[in-house]
Amino acid sequence: MTPGGDEREDARTARDPSLVDALVPLLALVILIGGSPALFGLDALDGRIQVALVLCAMVAALLALENGHRWEDVQAAGRRPARW
Repeated sequence: MTPGGDEREDARTARDPSLVDALVPLLALVILIGGSPALFGLDALDGRIQVALVLCAMVAALLALENGHRWEDVQAAGRRPARW
């Protein structure tokens, strides 16, 4: 039992993404970035492409949550520096 009286336990286990889970953010990226110049022309470079990138990151985060990862782990992964 937890101190707050909440007896819920986080028994979810994170599972590896399927091929569809890996392709959905890429497909969203292609559609949003490809559609932005198609809709807005050269004005898309003024910020609309950045919105598409943020939306694709949100799609990827939601898929991670669906696969059982905790939100704190998703946030921490976004803050880590890239390792090349």
